[in-house]
Amino acid sequence: MNAGFTPDVSTLLSGKTALTIAYTPPDSSLRFLKVVQTDTQTTPASVTTTEVIPFAVPIPTLPALETSSFSENLVIVGIGDSITAGGGILTNLETMLESNIDGSVTTVNRGLSGSTTTDWLPGTSLLNNTISQANIDQATDVVIMLGTNDSKIGVKTSSGTYQSNITSITTELLSTIPTLQRIWLNEPPYPVPGSYALWDSESVSLVGYYRSALDSVANGSTILRGSTTTLAYSATHTNQYGDGIHPNSTGDTSFATPWAAPMLERFDFLVSHPTPVISSISSSPSTNSVVITWNTDQASDSQVYYGTTSLYGSSTVLDSSLVTSHSVTISGLDPSTTYHFQVRSTTAFSMLGTSSDQTFTTTSNSGSVTYQGYQIQIPALIPIPNPLNIKNEVLTKQPPQLFSSDSRNLKFLDRGVDVIALQRFLVSRGYLLPKHISGFFGTLTKKALIKYQSENKILPANGYFGPITKKSMNNLGKGSISNNVSMEIVLSRDLALGVKGNDVLILQSFLNTYGYPVNIEGKNGSIGKETKVFSSLTKVALKNFQIKQGISPFEGNLDLQTRNKIIEILNS
Repeated sequence: MNAGFTPDVSTLLSGKTALTIAYTPPDSSLRFLKVVQTDTQTTPASVTTTEVIPFAVPIPTLPALETSSFSENLVIVGIGDSITAGGGILTNLETMLESNIDGSVTTVNRGLSGSTTTDWLPGTSLLNNTISQANIDQATDVVIMLGTNDSKIGVKTSSGTYQSNITSITTELLSTIPTLQRIWLNEPPYPVPGSYALWDSESVSLVGYYRSALDSVANGSTILRGSTTTLAYSATHTNQYGDGIHPNSTGDTSFATPWAAPMLERFDFLVSHPTPVISSISSSPSTNSVVITWNTDQASDSQVYYGTTSLYGSSTVLDSSLVTSHSVTISGLDPSTTYHFQVRSTTAFSMLGTSSDQTFTTTSNSGSVTYQGYQIQIPALIPIPNPLNIKNEVLTKQPPQLFSSDSRNLKFLDRGVDVIALQRFLVSRGYLLPKHISGFFGTLTKKALIKYQSENKILPANGYFGPITKKSMNNLGKGSISNNVSMEIVLSRDLALGVKGNDVLILQSFLNTYGYPVNIEGKNGSIGKETKVFSSLTKVALKNFQIKQGISPFEGNLDLQTRNKIIEILNS
């Protein structure tokens, strides 16, 4: 049985009391003789496992394809160490693919001598530079062959860490390269023990375990196994190395062949099982959300990648339902913001179809209201609540200024939605903190207004909001207003009995406005008399709100779930 294997199995028998041999003849996927030795003369019995490389494993042949069976222009990025960096394997791969498909093939060599999987992890300059380099935005395929340096003496990366690293690398590539369709995982070649005194017999075993790790990472659709014979073949053809690690010109061809073979098989599969054709993409944005719809010519699942740039960075939860009419809703968006997105659909045969980069722009939440005959322009910073039971009437014609000339003047101790508009402007310019938006013209608002008047040479700087101050703010407000302020900031903490703050006043105002009065007798907490103290009456009113909205437990405390519901209502 041991004939044809290196090392000779007979050498493993010497001095052993018991020997068990588990053997599977080598083929395209099983390439090791595993020798398990159990020495029963020791207490406890010692077990030693040795993996022996088969003597001969043939190089795979390229499948015969009709030149016209697959037509696509491929951009293939090679990621690896010095074996990839040498360029010979990628050059031969390019030639082999172009000879068998009807389309162009371009390879981009990003191999770096001495690199390990750790060097290529997300966040490293090596991977970041690869993703950002020329042609990468057109990449259709990435071929990866790493592990040789992971196995060398002084590194000896475990198979678990190796698998985790490969998983992180592939995930990052798929999420950051919109055009990427496939990643090919090629097992590293046999590291001849003693090469550069950096690889030993344990290195060989590690590379064997890396091969199994690659099998685990591959998902059969976007992450595919490339070469599965490199390790065993190179172990028995050391004449194709120049130095025990790097292939010579003959080795470049021999290594490129098992890279190309599974790619051509996949391309042939694609002809019979094409990717879904995406059409009729439509987006219907609102202030904080968008509904995206599209059609496919084959039943497939639904997912959208989106973000403020074409790199996206976010994605919706995959809807696995196989349909031809797709609809996905994205919420939690910022108003007046342009978003990029890409729709993705995968068939039952794991064929992924992707759209080109698309855009939509959410609507503005700016507008104007009338209050007691005064017209107030609300800047588009945050969705404006109506905490003080003031009837908001959106005008058909909105003036360009933030504050109309006939809106009321404001002074210390005033309340109202126009006070909120003023406070929001002061927040946007850095004179007031978001948590102090309350609709109440108190000491902090007055101090902030005085500081604004002083810095803008408005005299007298007395904290009175009159015509001169309005004109000044309108002039500044014609440009872009920075520092987006959301109600999430204003209502950012849990509230319970006895807690004090402006957020309590906002809460009471909300409850009074939306039909859950804190006090209907005109006392503290009632409409127009909201306070900063979370009283027992506030607790009862909030409990009534929770019961009505089905937010349990019905304890009358402002928790995360209740805050989110209130914010949702205020922002609607």
